[in-house]
Amino acid sequence: MGLRKFTTLVIILISSLFSLAFSTSGNYQLTDTSNGFTIEVKNIGTRVQGTYLPPGKGNWVAYWLYYDSSESDLFFVNAITKQAKRIGFSRVNDGQYDHSIDFVRPIGFLSESDFIYTSARVVNKKVIYSIRSFHISSGKETLLFDNVLKNIDFYRGPIWLNKKKDVLMMASNTGEIVHYNLKKRNLFVLKKKFPAEWPYDAISISSTGNYFEAEDIYDLNGTVLNKTHNKNPNVKASQNIFKRTEFGLDDNYVARSYTFDDSDKHILDPQTAMFDYSFATQAIDIERVSGELVRRIQIKPGSNRYVELHSWLSPETVVLHYFKLKPVENEDPVIINSSYVKYDIRTGKSKNIPTPQPKYEDQRSFTLRKEWEIQVRQDFRQDKKSDKVIKDNAIIQYTKVSSKGVK
Repeated sequence: MGLRKFTTLVIILISSLFSLAFSTSGNYQLTDTSNGFTIEVKNIGTRVQGTYLPPGKGNWVAYWLYYDSSESDLFFVNAITKQAKRIGFSRVNDGQYDHSIDFVRPIGFLSESDFIYTSARVVNKKVIYSIRSFHISSGKETLLFDNVLKNIDFYRGPIWLNKKKDVLMMASNTGEIVHYNLKKRNLFVLKKKFPAEWPYDAISISSTGNYFEAEDIYDLNGTVLNKTHNKNPNVKASQNIFKRTEFGLDDNYVARSYTFDDSDKHILDPQTAMFDYSFATQAIDIERVSGELVRRIQIKPGSNRYVELHSWLSPETVVLHYFKLKPVENEDPVIINSSYVKYDIRTGKSKNIPTPQPKYEDQRSFTLRKEWEIQVRQDFRQDKKSDKVIKDNAIIQYTKVSSKGVK
């Protein structure tokens, strides 16, 4: 049964060098407004690829400025002092090519003023990868680990921090997962391999970063915490295709969603799927991370109904979506008879609710401690006659919404 569609992907990767280069006044322009300020990044064609909010009472916000695969910067802005600092990715200009270059990326805040990222440089015509941190206030850079990929290939694997921000994990698509202790500055490779060829069979990370899932649930030392897979008598044969695992908020629970069989009738997008098919599920097991079954939510076998975990409202409350599928010839099936309930995991009680409003997340609007609203947009202007791009600059707008707690 052919359940996956493969699309040939041609990806041209240009090696880049992550080097410190503070911005000059010509890189950006800061303009005060009546209730905040605006920053315009002056480099034409530069866009904000990602935004990183600080923990606690931190005032530095990090922006990943992206021009193309060979030119990216980290841009730090202090909401109170309006100070800005910039760290740049620079092109490796000697023709070096390496498929592990995707390893180079921002990772996140370690503290209110410390940011961790990965970097690359060329030594004797070979790309050397490193893990570094940057103390934004002082401008001090620290090399945490050097030559980290000397025995490991890396391509699109997840890199993540644990809740305490003292461990960094790096997973390669060839199966190696490396555990970096940021305090002791030592590392080890987990004994078990976890192959994850993107975009299939990817490793999923828990909401705290303290666990990961690859069929079973593991801690960051590679110890199996949950391989129970509580048997459901409605599953008559080995279930290999239509199943998914999702960690809940604060890692209180793990939700395993699945079908009772591997029939094609569960596929939601048989005509339009580009990579893996999405599918409708018939049962949800809510477990503790240790594997203990807390709740089993399922539809009656043969009823043509489905149930899916729509969203987490809190660590103990979820929204469930019940529906049916109407087959349409030569088209994707249509979802009909939808209903939604709020489900309390602790009590097992549910309550009907109206259809939730769809979430629109364009990654352009952010709130810093409910004190600042941050809007990210692009100022693009083009001459209508010549089609020449006159302006294409990233704009970051800070608006002060409350003076409470702001020093």
